[in-house]
Amino acid sequence: MGRTFLLEIGVEELPARLIDATREELLRRILAYLDDVHLPHGEARAYSTPRRLAVQIIDVSEYSLPREEVLRGPRREAALAPDGSWNEAARKFAASRGIALEDLYVAEQGGAAYVFGVRREPGRPAQELLAATGEVVLGLPFPKAMRWTEAPIRFLRPIRWVVALFGTEVLPLCLGPVCADRKTRGHRVLGGEGEIPAADAYADVLRELFVLADPRERREAVEGEIARALRTLAEAVGAEQAAEVARDPDLLAEVTNLVEWPSALVGHFDPSFLAVPDVVLETTMREHVRVFAVRTAGGRLAPYFVAVRNGAGRGEDVVRRGFERVIRARLSDARFFYESDLRYPPEAYLPRLEGIVFHERLGSVGDKVRRLVRLADDLAEALGFSPEGAAVLRRAASLAKFDLATQLVNEYPELEGRMGEIYARHHGEPEEVARAIFEHRLPRGADDELPATPAGRWLAVFDRLDTLVGFFSVGIVPRGSEDPFALRRAANGVVQILRQIGREGSRVVGLSALLKSVASAYAAFGHVVTEAVLDEVHGFLAQRLRAALEEEGLPYDVVQASLEADAGEDGLVVHEAEERARLLARFKGEEDAKWTIEQWVRTTRMARKGREEGYLAGSPQPDPSLFRQGAEADLHALWRELREDWGTLTWEGRLARLRGLAEAIDRFFTDVLVMDPDPDVRRNRLALVAGVADLIRRFADPERLVVGG
Repeated sequence: MGRTFLLEIGVEELPARLIDATREELLRRILAYLDDVHLPHGEARAYSTPRRLAVQIIDVSEYSLPREEVLRGPRREAALAPDGSWNEAARKFAASRGIALEDLYVAEQGGAAYVFGVRREPGRPAQELLAATGEVVLGLPFPKAMRWTEAPIRFLRPIRWVVALFGTEVLPLCLGPVCADRKTRGHRVLGGEGEIPAADAYADVLRELFVLADPRERREAVEGEIARALRTLAEAVGAEQAAEVARDPDLLAEVTNLVEWPSALVGHFDPSFLAVPDVVLETTMREHVRVFAVRTAGGRLAPYFVAVRNGAGRGEDVVRRGFERVIRARLSDARFFYESDLRYPPEAYLPRLEGIVFHERLGSVGDKVRRLVRLADDLAEALGFSPEGAAVLRRAASLAKFDLATQLVNEYPELEGRMGEIYARHHGEPEEVARAIFEHRLPRGADDELPATPAGRWLAVFDRLDTLVGFFSVGIVPRGSEDPFALRRAANGVVQILRQIGREGSRVVGLSALLKSVASAYAAFGHVVTEAVLDEVHGFLAQRLRAALEEEGLPYDVVQASLEADAGEDGLVVHEAEERARLLARFKGEEDAKWTIEQWVRTTRMARKGREEGYLAGSPQPDPSLFRQGAEADLHALWRELREDWGTLTWEGRLARLRGLAEAIDRFFTDVLVMDPDPDVRRNRLALVAGVADLIRRFADPERLVVGG
């Protein structure tokens, strides 16, 4: 059994929204370091509060594992003296690699004899290795790091104390000028300083100092305190008037990272504020004061809130009055902005969009709106909108961004779309237009709802495609983990919406056709987008679809085969690619799948060979009068029939008919010499093969499918 290792980094208050990711990254890096140095260990836990990050690992071995490494040196003839002893070259090799001469030997590799040596490293003391974890801590990446000392170190916030224990032993670990001991700090008011006698006692010692170091335990405490506060409120005003807090997982996570010893209290605000829309009040309370709104049993907002303070006991009335004073001021501001915004109809805000920059090389938000309107005009008919629906789409496009010029959205950008819907409805816009203004911002994240109305869905797609094409055209493309303009999220939104539209049977067009319309809209207002840019955006969207389908469990090869099907001029149709991938995944489990796919691959490879060797210029059609074998005529008849029926078949029906071609393909290649000496016969046979291959590739690229392992 080993000992427990504890490392605690005490800091000034950390940004709440960065704590969880930083804690998990610290744990990951320390565990990776221990694996690299071959130091065995047991389970690990990570702790965090606003003032500390900590890692605790049990059963850490006293020594790292001894290691042996075989290294190759010079050739035998260069390393051996005439008398068979090691010469200077061998000795230098051994010395430079830390190998004893008795551990050198000669062996063959790749047909030649070389000198090899075994470098042996004994196990190193755990104390020495664990003390080096300070370098891991200082290597953590941050969006912005601080310097607070003359030492050349940076961290998310200034480091004030360090605890590093191996069992009961303090490790010689320093982070800049701060060196480790066993002293930690508890709650700023309730706790004071304390000593940790052993690494195992960490959480218990901090609890005595009024700190819940385990974030899961602290979250449960926050939830328990909120429930207790609600019960107290319900006893005072009745359960019907105060039933629950508004569900807000993000706020709960943030509040958990703002406190070390949570205690909840209930506050009250003037009921007259309830005339302001709920979403405005909740956003104000969440963003400015970090408190939870309270709802009645009927779901209406109540004039109460639940706040979570960092501490307990003394001064609760003073703290409550402080919260109420801040909330009163913030809600007063929100009400003023809301009432001021309502004074003007949506059209009055449109001229102000000219002064809001979308991107310095892509113009203003007003320019973006004009492009959205053009897309609505150009694509409404192709997307199946009736004249009335097209009018709704156009009106929604023209008003989609007006709320960016309002005071309330300027204060709370996350309310974009939502306030547009509220203001539009207030000024008498049709319900479909108001709803589409809100829905064009959906989805706002991976788990968010999707737009439900036709105008809202397509306006959301237009908006995101306009952003993607525009940013790609000026060289702003996500690289690695960098994506400051959330272009991956925009692409994911397009894919999600198009999948939804297709599943419901609504009319869609391919990605290439959509992107060409976006490029046309840019060109109409003076910005040229090249074909190369459109191809890049098309590929980027296909990547997002591939990632989504593979994440849902579809094999990578069937997804790739479906995505690389010949989509024609209109490009990839998202929901059709998904349907083909699911059909292929089921088909690969059938008994005849391997043999059928092999026939498809023979066909596509022969067609490619014919084109590469110049026998198939353009799209030649086979001439039945040149057929000499029955297998040619049989394959031609099946191919022509399928080609004529293709447009009336479902994708499942197309797959069934393509499977039926496999036997005719096999007979054709068995009975017929495709590369006949007669050039006319050869070209005719290759034309038939190419025609069959084109139908196969409309469904999938069979060469991407993995069969037989």
